[in-house]
Amino acid sequence: LGRSGVLAARLRGGWVGAGAFKALLQTPGPVDVIHPQKRFYAGGANSVRGFAQGRLGPRVLTVDPVRLLSTVPQGAGCDPTELVDLSCSVVSMDEGRFVPRPTGGTRVLEANLELRFPLGLSFEWATFTDIGQVWGGYEGVDLSNLEVTPGVGVRYLSPVGPIRIDLAYRFGGGEPLAVITSRVRMFDPSVHEEDDRIRIDDQVISYVQTQELVALNPSVIFGETSPFSFRRLQLHISIGQAF
Repeated sequence: LGRSGVLAARLRGGWVGAGAFKALLQTPGPVDVIHPQKRFYAGGANSVRGFAQGRLGPRVLTVDPVRLLSTVPQGAGCDPTELVDLSCSVVSMDEGRFVPRPTGGTRVLEANLELRFPLGLSFEWATFTDIGQVWGGYEGVDLSNLEVTPGVGVRYLSPVGPIRIDLAYRFGGGEPLAVITSRVRMFDPSVHEEDDRIRIDDQVISYVQTQELVALNPSVIFGETSPFSFRRLQLHISIGQAF
């Protein structure tokens, strides 16, 4: 472009499937057999910059069962029996108590367009728009679900490469996400140690935490739901151009 401007573009797409290995499954019904390390993830400084690293696409919320049983502020205050039968409601919990974790998908589509112009001798500024989405194995590819995240940035042209600061905004608001926690069971002295018992608010209860992961019902709306929110701004600091 004129005056040493640069127009950069990038397109990424992908699909991964189980192929012939799916026939080896003996479990009826839909099962995602793609290893997590083989799935697609999106979001981050070199992807769709309106999202943190890996936060675009299928996700779940994880929470420690101790927080679900706690009655202190920001706890769910559930009864242990509600965790046993998975009826513990977490809709009133502060979303900061959850840990969102990407689960990856089997289809991905990303597109990036960035305009860069010099800003003095050692700096350049950029404006960009990133578009993308990741779909799970049993979701239909719906292009209306593509996330569009515009933004601006500045680069310092250092000897080791451009030191980049990008600020992007995502328009998408809250979304329903499944809540995953560890199952709890009644304390059994013939199986468990006394130290295995769960301690809640300085009180030991007759339940223990297991390694089995379970999903609570219902799911919760995670993320800011207002039309505009500064919380949907995403800052990235990295070295090198985005693509």
